[in-house]
Amino acid sequence: MQGIFLKSRAFLLCGFVYQILGLPTELYTPIFAIARSVGWSAHRMEELSNRGKIIRPAYKAVTENADYIPLAMRKGNSRD
Repeated sequence: MQGIFLKSRAFLLCGFVYQILGLPTELYTPIFAIARSVGWSAHRMEELSNRGKIIRPAYKAVTENADYIPLAMRKGNSRD
């Protein structure tokens, strides 16, 4: 069995910051949840003020367009 890898997300980094600040571990989840709720609320308010359009950051591709290759025909496909 190979090792299990966890993707580092914002909550992992927040935990380190909270620890450095000396906050009790019981407050980690509530503080994180409150901060996320504020962000979600702001996003919803922005959506409502823009006539229901979902707002996304602009995306600029840094690669050239490529033709679609079906999954079964891709190199390194492990579904043999």
